[in-house]
Amino acid sequence: MKKLTDRTPDLLSRMAEERQADALGQVIALLDSYDGFFHLHHFAKGDHVIIMINGAFGCGKTSTAQMLQPFVANSLIFDPEEIGAMIRKIIPEKVRHIHEQTDDFQDIDLWKTLTVKVAGEVKKKYQKHLIVPMTLYKEENFHYIYNGFKELDEEIYHFCLLASEDTLYNRLAKRGDPAGGWSFQQTAKCAEAFRKDIFQEHVITDHLKISEIVNIILKRINNKDKCNSA
Repeated sequence: MKKLTDRTPDLLSRMAEERQADALGQVIALLDSYDGFFHLHHFAKGDHVIIMINGAFGCGKTSTAQMLQPFVANSLIFDPEEIGAMIRKIIPEKVRHIHEQTDDFQDIDLWKTLTVKVAGEVKKKYQKHLIVPMTLYKEENFHYIYNGFKELDEEIYHFCLLASEDTLYNRLAKRGDPAGGWSFQQTAKCAEAFRKDIFQEHVITDHLKISEIVNIILKRINNKDKCNSA
């Protein structure tokens, strides 16, 4: 009999295949259910839009962005977390200002500044629509980035994925985050902050699959566009 450690690669491989099959099934279901998809092609002809996907850790932002991208022609996923990782590396803690010396790179002032500037350069250079998954529960950062994006492109959409704390805890555990770790510690304050009206528009996700969340986002964008063009 093989030891558990010997079987781990096989188990991980099967799990990965099952996740891929499930994701493919959700995309097919989404294509079948969303009858407004082709109306989104107007994006490729006019100014390049920005779609922000906000929400607590574990709410499904990244998975939603990844499934949404094929439905928005000429788009790419712009992840501000990568900018945060870079800043952490190039600015040692001893160099940072007192209020920046925390366990959250979003407290480093340059992070929000560079997020807007890099997004602008990416849009200008590559002429792409941007899909931006990022947890922005601190109002100062949210306002700075949202308003900065709006200066880059008047056509901006913001969606905040909501879920109960229990749902978020279960999702974090399911994806392998250590219980009691950093992401778990942010759950309560994120869940409370995101209920505020400034983080509209809200999508309650407790009982939704990622494909259903994407479907809601696509339909809301399509409805807004119809209202704006009326």
